[in-house]
Amino acid sequence: MDVIKLKAFYTVVMLGSFSRAAEKLFFTQPAISSQIKELENEYNVALFERIGRNIRLTEEGKALLPYAESILKSFEESQFAVDSVGDKKLGSIKLGASALPGVNLMPEFVAEFRKLFPLINFQISVNYAYQIRKMVLNNELDMGLVGSIEMGGQEEQLVEQTLLNDPIVVVVGREHPWSTRSEITITELKEEPLILSFKSTITRQVIEKQFRKFDIPLMLAFEIGSTEVIKRMVELNLGISILSFSSVKKEVAAGWRKSLVISDLDLFRRINIIYPIADYIRNRSSQGRSPTQYIRALDFNISC
Repeated sequence: MDVIKLKAFYTVVMLGSFSRAAEKLFFTQPAISSQIKELENEYNVALFERIGRNIRLTEEGKALLPYAESILKSFEESQFAVDSVGDKKLGSIKLGASALPGVNLMPEFVAEFRKLFPLINFQISVNYAYQIRKMVLNNELDMGLVGSIEMGGQEEQLVEQTLLNDPIVVVVGREHPWSTRSEITITELKEEPLILSFKSTITRQVIEKQFRKFDIPLMLAFEIGSTEVIKRMVELNLGISILSFSSVKKEVAAGWRKSLVISDLDLFRRINIIYPIADYIRNRSSQGRSPTQYIRALDFNISC
């Protein structure tokens, strides 16, 4: 069985569309349809059913999906293992990250990779998101981890995929009246003194967008550029804050602070992986493999 057929099947399932899968894999839509048809002929079953303009998996398709995912992952890992024996260039990966992913998520990212490939080394840069994007575009980095409010508005020369969604939560000190609660509503925030990061940060942009949407005034007590300082001031009950959960999860787990969900909102910031589209096209059409491809192929167990 040709692995590309399983790749086509898996991508259609993940994106919910033949056309989007074709765009993702740099094929034409008829080529993707042909790969799926050949796969269906091999199993002698229908894998998808169409409902209007939408598609969904048949029961047979649902049964195949976990095996396709496992085969594709094993295939990528086997290629890496073989290539890394003879290609010393795979010994080092240039990885960049913006501030929040760099501090809170990148160490776990690298640790998960090193469990599978302990001989691979990383050259790591932490910088502003726009600088990381620029460095990836200029081939100074193989790939980057950056925060984003939403997908869209991306550089045409970059591929951008969401690695995980980082929830945005209200953070209070242990002595705050809300410390015994697990959630609040956004209207309850209108009279609370807020300690927030600068307007240029992704988290602040998400917060302001939602406050404007609900026509709630922002009671800004302090505006601080350091997340560590914000967390310390919250601990001293100088106000409350709204932060990404990844930045406070250790303190919450230790009981130093309490995080609360805003029940009437689904707030999160995306942590995206970015890499050059030229790298993807070049390596998809050749037998070579770049470090970037293997990192993308791995199933990192990173959680917020």
